[in-house]
Amino acid sequence: MYTHVLIPLDGSKAAEASVKEAVRMAPAIRSVHLLMVDEPVRSSIRLDGYVLYVDQWYRIRREMAEDYLRPIAEELRKAGLSVTQSVQFGEAGAAIAKAAENLKVELVLLGGEEGGWFRRPTGLAGLAPRIVRRVKAAVLTVREADIRAAEDQAPQEVRVTQAA
Repeated sequence: MYTHVLIPLDGSKAAEASVKEAVRMAPAIRSVHLLMVDEPVRSSIRLDGYVLYVDQWYRIRREMAEDYLRPIAEELRKAGLSVTQSVQFGEAGAAIAKAAENLKVELVLLGGEEGGWFRRPTGLAGLAPRIVRRVKAAVLTVREADIRAAEDQAPQEVRVTQAA
C-alpha cells in the first residue's frame, strides 16, 4: 500500500494516463498529490498589442492550471482518494524531484507514450531516468496506449431491453 503518491501533470492526455492508473490502483493508495508543472516565463509577453508582465502571466497560468486540475482531483476523490494539488513553474524534472522530496511520497506516477522509431518514452515519462536518480520514491511510468488497451478489455455493461 502506498500512503502518498505524486502525479505530475503537464496538460497532455499522455500525462493523464497516470490519473487513470491511480484510479485503478485506488484500493492500494491512501492519498494523491497532483502537481501541475508549467514552463517559467522569462519576460513580458505581447498579445494582440497588449503587454502581459511576468507576474500577470504567472497569475493567469496558475488559474488555468488550477481549473485544469479541479476535475482531475474530483475524479480521484470519487475513487475514494484524498487529494491535494499544487502548481509549480520551472523545469519539470527538478520540480517533480523537489515535490517528491518535500511531500515524502512513496510513488511517483508518470504518464507518457512511446514516440518515434526509437521507442523512447515521451512526455513526462521521458523524465523517468532523471527522476529515478533524484528521488527515494518508486517511479512508475504509465503508457496511454496501455490504459486504452485495458479499458477496451474491461467488461462492458450490457443492457437487455425487452421489446413489447
